[in-house]
Amino acid sequence: NISYLNNLLKFDLIHPDGIGMKLVPLVLSHNSSVPYITGSDFYIKIFEQLNHNKNSIILFGDKEEILKKMIEVIKMNYPKIVIKGFIQGYRDLTDKSIVNEINDLNASFLFVGLGAPRQEEWITKNISLLNSKKIIAVGGWFRVLSNDRKRGPNWVQKVGLEWFVRLITEPRYVWKRYLFGIPLFIFRIVELKISSLRKYN
Repeated sequence: NISYLNNLLKFDLIHPDGIGMKLVPLVLSHNSSVPYITGSDFYIKIFEQLNHNKNSIILFGDKEEILKKMIEVIKMNYPKIVIKGFIQGYRDLTDKSIVNEINDLNASFLFVGLGAPRQEEWITKNISLLNSKKIIAVGGWFRVLSNDRKRGPNWVQKVGLEWFVRLITEPRYVWKRYLFGIPLFIFRIVELKISSLRKYN
């Protein structure tokens, strides 16, 4: 998806989530020491820092009920974060009033949870119009923090099998991504490895 890639390249920082990102250096360079952190854990670290600094945030994406649950969790676990407001994501994303609503709320950090590639497309189209200092795309993380989606036991998280838990619990949403995407990803990594071996032999 060239359009999605181009949108990603416009971001200041890209966090490569997924256990596959740990396997790539292992397969290509036999390096198993590359640091790895899941998106869910990474966003928690961000929230801890925002809480420490008493920063202000806006939540944009998902359903209103999910956002309200998330706000309850934030108030309980990160009481120093200033929640300026939320905007549900089940609406016409071309509606220009969304940008106006966000700017009126006037927060330093904007978290966008529209799912890929919609969130990246929306951010790149509107970033020049937004007054938030930092804009962070978080995919479906709102549902994780709101406890609407379970991550699985700690041992599952450590061995990188959260994707399998989600395949079992939410097959309707992810079966294509995992059943077709994972084999294709592995094939491309192996193909790249073979290509590099031929190049240097």
